[in-house]
Amino acid sequence: MTSLPLANTPIGVARRLAGRWDLTQDLIYRELVGRYRGSILGIFWSLIQPLFLLAIYTVVFGKIMPIRIKPEGVDGSIADFAIFLFCGMITWNLVSESIGSACNLVVNRPTFVKKVVFPLEILAVVQVGVALVHFFFAFVILFAAIAIFQELHLTTLWLPVIIAPLAILCLGLTWMLAALGVFLRDLGESIGIVLMAGMFVAPVFYPLDGNLPALFKALVLCNPATWFIVQMRHILTDGMSPPLLSLAFLWAVSLLIAWGGFLFFERARPGFGDVT
Repeated sequence: MTSLPLANTPIGVARRLAGRWDLTQDLIYRELVGRYRGSILGIFWSLIQPLFLLAIYTVVFGKIMPIRIKPEGVDGSIADFAIFLFCGMITWNLVSESIGSACNLVVNRPTFVKKVVFPLEILAVVQVGVALVHFFFAFVILFAAIAIFQELHLTTLWLPVIIAPLAILCLGLTWMLAALGVFLRDLGESIGIVLMAGMFVAPVFYPLDGNLPALFKALVLCNPATWFIVQMRHILTDGMSPPLLSLAFLWAVSLLIAWGGFLFFERARPGFGDVT
């Protein structure tokens, strides 16, 4: 039985990524600059779409088809609903942006595969890094809205501890999808459908309470993003700390999936040059 190379152990993976951190930062910067080159508002365009969707969803689900977000007998304002909704949206957008185009990460860069000695594994880190930058820009708006319309809580300091495992989970899924996308080209077309369905099978637009049908609630609870969305609302708007046992479990699962995704990517890597 062959032993796992030291470079592919969890500590070895962390060291490999840390050793490429300067290149990773440069690529994140280039990706952001390239995406908004020539535009007047630059990166702020990344906020216009979610804010526009927020306005539409707030009117539709908050006024036309109102959804109760507070305990029965307590009326929530439209500002409360908008904050509730935006909190779920920016968390889900981090997932969606991280893995939405993961299947094309390697396929769209054949030069990196064939002609240049390039650390392909950092492409996934760059993708998740760009999604995190967009998340924190959106979070600034959410933070300001909570400060104006609600109340800031010290539990907001839990934010990095909640977002870090979500980013690690997305990183593992991105590695896995990037490798699969090289060999299964239809996967790139289907992932958008899966993400669209996943957004509605997550408590983005509605609270996770007893009003959901039992079967549908079971599906929602199976969505990995559900726990992160719920805990984001707890720490930001409810002043509740996350349960430490659940948090430890999520960290362990996220790290395991990230490591598994990396190993899968490395195992598939020798075949990239044959099909790109």
